[in-house]
Amino acid sequence: MNARPWGFRKQEENIMALQPTNRTRNIFPVHADLRERVGTSNLLCWCLEAPLIVTDDSAQLSRKNICGFRPQMMLTLLSFCYASSYYGSEDIARAIANDRMVRYICARTYPDAHAIRRFRRFCRGALDQALNYVLRQAAIEMTGSSDLPPELEQQILSTTQEKIELAVVMDRQIAEG
Repeated sequence: MNARPWGFRKQEENIMALQPTNRTRNIFPVHADLRERVGTSNLLCWCLEAPLIVTDDSAQLSRKNICGFRPQMMLTLLSFCYASSYYGSEDIARAIANDRMVRYICARTYPDAHAIRRFRRFCRGALDQALNYVLRQAAIEMTGSSDLPPELEQQILSTTQEKIELAVVMDRQIAEG
């Protein structure tokens, strides 16, 4: 018996198959919303696991209380949002108000755009690791194999960097514009 709620099962019936883009041959285009490819419940599960695998001074990270928010929640939130194509801090703040899954991740502590930018700046290493974990789990799900080829591992690394850099650029444009 499938333990997933009915809404998730229905959504996952329509999951997109693994398809590289024609232009880049990348299965992780930066703009892709992974909820459509692997399902919301899978993505959420991996994002909740991601803070547990962070090795970049994890003891020190858990002691940090950036802007009054738990680092584990912020890593889960940003990993989920970046994997779901929410990049700018203002976009994430709007998603907290409008997307019930994003609101669920926040657990009644809702960071504003400034707190999101600040966390990303101070915890970039941990965020890199968390998002990389999420993208790797998505690749394993989409390929059906935990033994990923080196070119796919490289795509995961580069997509991780591109997604975080896109968030930085979007925030910079809002600050300047």
